[in-house]
Amino acid sequence: MVALKFLISLFILIVLVVFALMNMEPSVTIKFYEEIKIGPIPLSFALLSAAAIGSIITALITLVEQVRLRYHLRKAGTRVTELEQELLEFRKQPPEPILEHEEVSEEVVPHSLPPHEETKPAEERE
Repeated sequence: MVALKFLISLFILIVLVVFALMNMEPSVTIKFYEEIKIGPIPLSFALLSAAAIGSIITALITLVEQVRLRYHLRKAGTRVTELEQELLEFRKQPPEPILEHEEVSEEVVPHSLPPHEETKPAEERE
């Protein structure tokens, strides 16, 4: 996959260089306010420069977002580990006894087996 990305990037670079070399004739002057002027430079160079600057800005924004997402992913992974440890601690504790004088409804503690099978020995149930 890395080689494919490299080949595509190389192809695009070659196309851009050919474009710049074939379009050297029209020249433009780039003005930043009235004090700063760049030029005259070929129009193709101005277009390619604008595209390169846009790509760099996009890459920086994407990099910041990736760093933020990795931070949240690491934080979530730490929280998952803490919760797994807490779950193991709860599983090690003995179950709380059910007191006989309290009535327990079927909705709270349902039977795992039908009533007629509970009285049979384990060998007969299988």
